[in-house]
Amino acid sequence: MENRKSNKKEIITLYGILSFMLFCMYARFAAFQLADNNLGVLFLSYKNGFVSAGLLGTVWRVLNQITSVELMTYESVYYAAKWMMILYDVLVVILLTLIYRKSYRNKRQALYLITLSLIVFGGMFCSSVTMGSYDMYEVMVLLLILILLFSQRVQGAIVALVLLGMLIHPSFLFKCFPLVAVMLFYQYKKTGKKSYQSYLILSAAVAVVVFVASEISVWGVQTQQEEALAFGQLLSANPQNYDAALAGRTLRECSAILPEWGYRGNNYINLVIFLLMFSPYWMLGQSFCEHFYRQKMTEDQAKVYRLMQWGTLAIIPQLLLKITYGYFVAEVMIYYLILLMFYIAQEDELVLTQMARSGEQLKNRMPVAYVLLLYPLLFMPFTDVSILSGFDFIARIFGA
Repeated sequence: MENRKSNKKEIITLYGILSFMLFCMYARFAAFQLADNNLGVLFLSYKNGFVSAGLLGTVWRVLNQITSVELMTYESVYYAAKWMMILYDVLVVILLTLIYRKSYRNKRQALYLITLSLIVFGGMFCSSVTMGSYDMYEVMVLLLILILLFSQRVQGAIVALVLLGMLIHPSFLFKCFPLVAVMLFYQYKKTGKKSYQSYLILSAAVAVVVFVASEISVWGVQTQQEEALAFGQLLSANPQNYDAALAGRTLRECSAILPEWGYRGNNYINLVIFLLMFSPYWMLGQSFCEHFYRQKMTEDQAKVYRLMQWGTLAIIPQLLLKITYGYFVAEVMIYYLILLMFYIAQEDELVLTQMARSGEQLKNRMPVAYVLLLYPLLFMPFTDVSILSGFDFIARIFGA
């Protein structure tokens, strides 16, 4: 009875911390308007043919027809995006609380990773540039899938959620699906259950089929440019100063492989600066992996861990073809943070042993642990085409 009370108190405390931190992130970076570029989520629809990124626009038009509320106004779009951002925060709290509860033997390590995750998740979608973007809705679907994977409930719904993610945007295949795939693969290898193999094969098939169908169809999207421009101006906060170029960019954004240009210099310089600034994490990760693979494990186990480790390389096509580097970097960080917490929740002895060793090393250098925890706060939030807005000044020095 006492243990149950203690657990309840622990969970309430955790909820309080998570909610307070999210509120602080919101208060610091909150969007009080919706940028014109994020109106692009609603430009496309299935009216003129199938393009997977047209789902949200189609739903918005249908809701406008069947409800008594006028949705074709800036205010309606703004408040819808705001409430979806709040729902995103709720999903983050649910997932991180679930992870904490599942981390039976390593709550301290889990809490450290949860705090880091919250800093990354919390800074992603509360600014005017990022709120209401395709990426926000993709990550929301990813959060729903992760909640099912961590809770080990209704996992058959993962296939349907992967379909939903792909219908929101075909880039889901490169940015979010790899994490889902490696976690299902790990569970299949660990338990031998055919259900995990089936979920993996079915969800991969769905993702690839939708991706191919969408990318073939996307070449006809240019016919919607005039309609998109008019629709964007209708929903803009300031129709007189509406940036029509953003609508043109949105039509290229609806593809995961049509290349985007114009911000390349800024992207590359931002990436170099980011890698330099976050080099302590890369060095820590390299040291972790180096000692991890020295442990006694079978060749098959080593292959599984290598696959898990490098699954995030699937984002490379996006780095080569697209320009929203802020989201890409945030999603890579999320990949590794969630992966480590997944290992903790699965009570993976090899990973836990190495985490304990790394934790002891950090404990001997007490300030380092706190610096690594607080360090990312200096660089939030991620800002769409810029990884970090503060880096833009340095990029401009180099003429980008």
